[in-house]
Amino acid sequence: MLLQLLLYVALWTGTFLHAYQSVPAVCIVPVADLLTAPMATYRLNSDTKQAYKEIPLSWVETKRVCPRDHQLLFNEIVNIIDENEDEYCLEIPQSFYETPTEEFPHFTYWTLKSNISKLTDLLPSALLTIPLPISWAKQNIEDANQNVVTLKFPYYDATTNKTYSAGTRFSSAHARAQTRVIVSLIDDPSGDKKTTRIATSNCACHADESDLETYKPSTEKIHDFVNLLRAWANRAEGYIPVVWGGCSFIHTYNDAIKISEQPTTTLEGTTLAYWASTHQTAGVHTGFDASALILRAAQICDMPYYYKNTLTAERHLQQLAPSDTLSEGDLIWIPGNLAVVSDVAENKVIALLGYWSGYGRVFETTVDKLFDSITTLDQLRQAALTKEKLTLVTLNDKTLDISTMKFLRMESIWEQ
Repeated sequence: MLLQLLLYVALWTGTFLHAYQSVPAVCIVPVADLLTAPMATYRLNSDTKQAYKEIPLSWVETKRVCPRDHQLLFNEIVNIIDENEDEYCLEIPQSFYETPTEEFPHFTYWTLKSNISKLTDLLPSALLTIPLPISWAKQNIEDANQNVVTLKFPYYDATTNKTYSAGTRFSSAHARAQTRVIVSLIDDPSGDKKTTRIATSNCACHADESDLETYKPSTEKIHDFVNLLRAWANRAEGYIPVVWGGCSFIHTYNDAIKISEQPTTTLEGTTLAYWASTHQTAGVHTGFDASALILRAAQICDMPYYYKNTLTAERHLQQLAPSDTLSEGDLIWIPGNLAVVSDVAENKVIALLGYWSGYGRVFETTVDKLFDSITTLDQLRQAALTKEKLTLVTLNDKTLDISTMKFLRMESIWEQ
C-alpha cells in the first residue's frame, strides 16, 4: 500500500510542470474550504484566517462575499504548487471543471495551510493510513477504492473527537466483519496511526472484478447512488443545506432554522449580503451545491464521475436520444443546475435549489410540484426535446422560465 501510494504521488506530481517545487500533501481536517484565488483577492478581511472562518452559506447578489468554490475532505491527497504566508495553492486529482470559454480541465485551488500536511512530514505508519487517491486524469476510481472504506453518512470518532463527512475515505486495517469494519486514520500529523471501528451500514466497501461475490456492475452502482441520494434527501433529523461550493455532509438543519440575508462590509466599505443561519455561525459550513451533490454521491458509490460543475457534466455525459429509455440515476440538466431521476414510475427527482427558491436544501419531489403544467417525467422529457418553454415553480411561489433542458445518460460515464 505504501509503495503504491508513493508511486502514485510520483506519477501525479510529474504530470504537470511548475516553477514552484511541487510537494505532495494530504488534507488533515474533516472539511477544508477551497478557493480559486487567494483570500486576499476578495478583500473581505485583512486577517486571512478570520476571513476563512466568515465564509457564509451562500451569496445573494455577488459571489465575492462567498468565495468558496469547492471543499476537500480528510485523507484526500493534493499537490502543493504555490504558497503565500497563510495559504497553499493546490492541485487536486479527485475532480475537475471547465469554464464557458475554456474546454480543458481546471483543478487548482487555495486553502489555509493549517488544513494540509506535507507527506514528507508524516511518519511511515501514518502514510499507510492514507488511501490511494481518486484521479480524474487516471480514471482510476475502481482501482483506488480497493481495500478502502468510504463513509456514506457523517461519522463521529471518539478516538479523535472529530466528526468526518460523508465521502471521507479510509484504508481498511483488517478484514471487514458483518457489522463493523476497522479502519486506520491519523489525527496528529507528527504522531502514529490510530484505528477506529465503523458500522458497515455507515460506509461503502468496494471490491474489484476479481472478487465475484461483492463486485457490482454499473447498473447496481447507479442504483446504490440513487438510494444514497434518497437517504440524504429524506433525513428524519433535518435537511442537508445548500452551501455554495459545498461538497460535504456533516450537519443537518431543521425547519426551525431561519435563513436570512445578513450584511457584511468589505475592506473598501462596500456592504454585501449573504445567506446565514444561527445554526452554525462560524467555521466551515458543510452541505452541497447541485454539482457537488452528484459528484460526492457518485464517487462514494464507486462511479467514475469527476465533474465539479454542471457545465462540465453537460459537456462530458451523453444526452439521451429520443429512442433511449429514461432510467433511474439519469440527470436533468438546465444551465447552472442538475437534478437526478430517482423514481421513473413515481415521476420523482432529487434536486437542490438555492435559498431564493424557499428550498435551500437537498430534497426529493415529484415533477408536478416543480414544473407548471407538467405531471410526468415523460411529459417533461418531451417538452425538453421539442424545446418548449418550461416554468419552474418554487416553494415561495416564485417562477423561473427555463428555455433549455437536457436529459443526460448516467451510464455514459463508463464510456468516456
